[in-house]
Amino acid sequence: MKFFQKLFGKKVKKSKNNEIKNIRLGLGLTQIKFAEKIGVSRATVASWEMGRRNPAERQKVKIDKLTNEVNKCKVEP
Repeated sequence: MKFFQKLFGKKVKKSKNNEIKNIRLGLGLTQIKFAEKIGVSRATVASWEMGRRNPAERQKVKIDKLTNEVNKCKVEP
């Protein structure tokens, strides 16, 4: 959760819009696969990446967990 507090703070700025895309690409996922893993539609992910909408708190938590799980798998032999 600390990751998203730093990333989003109280209000998302336009310069942060590409952060969702960078996270998704860093995980090696398409918009569709990323959306499936966090329980939203591909259109929602696209809206986040274009800065039209911001992730709700529950989606931030899911993205944070997904990121942590992937990073944990990369670190463990």
